[in-house]
Amino acid sequence: MKPRLESPIEHDMLNALMSVEGDRLVVLNSASLDRIRGLALQDHDRQHVFIAPQVAVGPYRADFILGAYCNPMYPRLVCLECDGAEWHRANQGQRKRDAERDLYFAGKMILPVRFSGKQIWRDSYACAYRVIDEVTGGNSQRHNQGTGSIGKALSRLMPDVDGVIKRSAQFNQRPDHER
Repeated sequence: MKPRLESPIEHDMLNALMSVEGDRLVVLNSASLDRIRGLALQDHDRQHVFIAPQVAVGPYRADFILGAYCNPMYPRLVCLECDGAEWHRANQGQRKRDAERDLYFAGKMILPVRFSGKQIWRDSYACAYRVIDEVTGGNSQRHNQGTGSIGKALSRLMPDVDGVIKRSAQFNQRPDHER
């Protein structure tokens, strides 16, 4: 079962994230914030980055929530927002609501990260690397492989999207007590 995404830029962003992180990325079809936080806290070996689309956080819904182990008390959580063309035509009121929303997420210890549709279309891999670096504290697969150049990393990380989807589907089918 594929995750439910609401826009082409969300699809592009998820594909870039799967390409960048490969085996480490676990795509959860549907998950609550508490589930993502719990999975990240249990991942003491820092083997996974968990991502779920359309996650409710209080009165808001995040395009994506990503979580990874940080320390025994708190996982590192990122709210990834993919802002389409409507956002660029937004007025001051919309921008103010976005700023209030970002403050709400920050108050819940969730780092808000926003990309415009134009940024994602232009270079979704650069956006994906930034998000992964934020959620892993710089401990991305790219850093672990010792690459200093995005170009070199991309040449070796050609997407194994089908493999990531298969592993994520297997993970999603296991009962909660086995996860």
